[in-house]
Amino acid sequence: MSTPDDADPPIDPDVIDERRGVRPSHLKGVNVAAVATGGMLGTLCRYVVAEWVPTEPSAWPTATFVVNMAGALILGVLLEAVARHGPETPWLQRLRLFGGTGFCGGMTTYSALAIESDLLLRSGDIAMGVSYLAASVFAGLVATVAGIALAARLPRRGGTR
Repeated sequence: MSTPDDADPPIDPDVIDERRGVRPSHLKGVNVAAVATGGMLGTLCRYVVAEWVPTEPSAWPTATFVVNMAGALILGVLLEAVARHGPETPWLQRLRLFGGTGFCGGMTTYSALAIESDLLLRSGDIAMGVSYLAASVFAGLVATVAGIALAARLPRRGGTR
């Protein structure tokens, strides 16, 4: 016998209900394409920076540091700009997925940060390994805040700041 506690909760109109045939956002082809395209372009950007700024073994991993800081800045700008635009529309969602999840996710490489830090530490360069880790985390936070501050200067939807 069914009790009120067993009943389905009321459906929030903002929540996708698969029973009505609405595909979850992460399964929509246009959203998957936005992430994939952004990721491809972000990865290409990371590759270009790595080619322009080669890193010698046991040296500060400049290319990884640059792409991670640029990604943090871009993500701060993007997310603040999207938030200032108002409620997330399907177009804004695709922009966020393309730019944030895709492009910034493809461009930034925190796995390389971990590997390069480990290599520096294992090679005995403790000071550089620790400073690289600390600088990456701190500068990434500063870059994100700077991106948010830059985008906060944009007018809100409707023309007000």
